[in-house]
Amino acid sequence: MPIYITPGCIWDRGSLSHLKSHLFTYNLVDSPLCGCGLEPETVDHFILRYPTFGIARIDMYHTMVDILDNHLLTTLTRDSDIVNLFLFGHTELSFDKKHFGL
Repeated sequence: MPIYITPGCIWDRGSLSHLKSHLFTYNLVDSPLCGCGLEPETVDHFILRYPTFGIARIDMYHTMVDILDNHLLTTLTRDSDIVNLFLFGHTELSFDKKHFGL
């Protein structure tokens, strides 16, 4: 069964995310570290490096490479570019191709 990550699973409507790094800035948790213990629980970590999503992430990368042409792939130069692509799609893609989920 696929795992889908959407903007809504990271942020509530009230703009406060469930991620520890964000909660830590408001003194709502004792530590910004992710439960995996590897690094702070940021959006980039949650989507790109969180160990639980490893296999699903590889599947998504393969799907992304199949959908995007080389020109679009070369525009993904920062972690935030990849995160935004996973969450929101790419402006140059059709609606159907924009919605591959992790």
